[in-house]
Amino acid sequence: DFSARHPGLADLPYARQNALLREDGFGIVHMFARYLGARGYDTELVFTECEPAQRKWLAEQGGALARPEDWRHEIAARQVDAARPDILYVTEPVYYDRKFLDRLTHRPRLVIGWKAAATPPGTDWRGFAAILSNFQLTFAVGPGLGAGCVEHIVPGFPETLADELPPGPKAWDVTFLGSVSSEHRKRNEYLNGLARAQLVRDRDFTLGYFLRTAEPAIVPVGIAMHNRGPVWGAAMHRILRDSRIALNVGIDLAGNFLYVAEATRVFRVRFDAARGALVGEPQTLVSGLTADGAHWRKTVRIGPDGALYLGQGSTCNVCIERDARRATMMRFAADGSDGEIFASGLRNPYGFDWAPWDGALYATENGRDLLGDDRPPDELNKLERGGFYGWPYVHGNGLLDPEFGSRPEAAARIATARAPAFAFRAHNAPLGLRFLKFGRDGGARRALVALHGSWNRSVPDGYAVVELEFRSDGTIVSRPFLEGFRGAAGLIGRPGDVVEAPDGSIFVSDDYSGSIYRVQPPAVRATRAPEQDAAA
Repeated sequence: DFSARHPGLADLPYARQNALLREDGFGIVHMFARYLGARGYDTELVFTECEPAQRKWLAEQGGALARPEDWRHEIAARQVDAARPDILYVTEPVYYDRKFLDRLTHRPRLVIGWKAAATPPGTDWRGFAAILSNFQLTFAVGPGLGAGCVEHIVPGFPETLADELPPGPKAWDVTFLGSVSSEHRKRNEYLNGLARAQLVRDRDFTLGYFLRTAEPAIVPVGIAMHNRGPVWGAAMHRILRDSRIALNVGIDLAGNFLYVAEATRVFRVRFDAARGALVGEPQTLVSGLTADGAHWRKTVRIGPDGALYLGQGSTCNVCIERDARRATMMRFAADGSDGEIFASGLRNPYGFDWAPWDGALYATENGRDLLGDDRPPDELNKLERGGFYGWPYVHGNGLLDPEFGSRPEAAARIATARAPAFAFRAHNAPLGLRFLKFGRDGGARRALVALHGSWNRSVPDGYAVVELEFRSDGTIVSRPFLEGFRGAAGLIGRPGDVVEAPDGSIFVSDDYSGSIYRVQPPAVRATRAPEQDAAA
């Protein structure tokens, strides 16, 4: 596609070909040279797979290939030797692994790679100080392949890209960009299910799939009929921006309005509950939110005081945020005005709700990663206005962060940090939280929490819904409520959220299988398991 849009590319000077690739946004999600260059670093970005540009570079240097069939390695090695970088960042460390590093005459002081997919046997990462990834299996195999460490990073579009691209009309109701293969079983089911739903609903919404695949024979017809082919770089951002539906949004219903938290804004639209239909146009309440890095998903709820509460996660595992609104709970008037940071130091306040007996606000929090299987704990925090809850300096009940706990400002922050109301086991990943108001005993000071389950623990844990009992002496006791999402057959589900209906039924969403489960009141009344955990 890029070559088709740039006829005569091979005849252009190398510098111009490289500039066109950068302007097109190729690799914009996880190639950092352009951003580091803007911050004053001396950087050079090389597109090793663009054969016309690479061969033009070689011709301009007056060189010849010793082994023409090995042009990728040979030209790239010469470019590294010519640039003599202190840091070498490789976005394809399978093809450019230890065998490539051994060809270099110049030895960079630090070599880093990026890999977020299955790594084939025989890959050699000796010589790589770190592999960056957001893919669970990379963390499992990386050290064994020789990498010094594997660090968690979530790629994302830079904030500046939205300003660089002119706005366009909404072209699709739902879009998806990415890969499909025989390994993407759940993804294929979701995409094909959307295609079936469109037919059942007489095509009253539009689908735009932009897919790449090396296995066209396995792509279901329902997916293939909507596939417009792969896109890259800035075009990916443009298509996502021009879609009406943003997946993974937070919603809440209050009064006659549906409140929706997207990645960069919160809006509300009138909702006719009798017809199950939206009425009128959306009204933006909060805009200009950041969506870079990790934990960009927002959660919105309307509190019992009529105010709008917005939970926003951090951009990282541990860091000092540039945007003070990240890793916080914010509070606004219902119309989006008078915004304030209500509570801070919350790495990922995904689920939150108010205790019906005293109106106290509680929020779940996923603790930091990469400190081992059993620390730090995940948390349930009781939020109070102005409260600071520790991240990134301290976790749980006083566990100092090895990276940030000794910084000059840490002691003062740690002194004011509030301990969690309850500690879940490390990496259980508590997400949705709901206090019970109906069912048996009118709720009886109980709440349900969806444990999404661990992604980087040697022995997986979580994958359940637990019941928390808030006792009169201030302690909180956890009991199993709904289990079986992981067992002898492997992983079949990951609970994401919980909701209680007026008849006492419990609805549990599962974002792994794409299911919603209903637990009916008789089952609720019959479930009383032995106590499992003690309060923190």
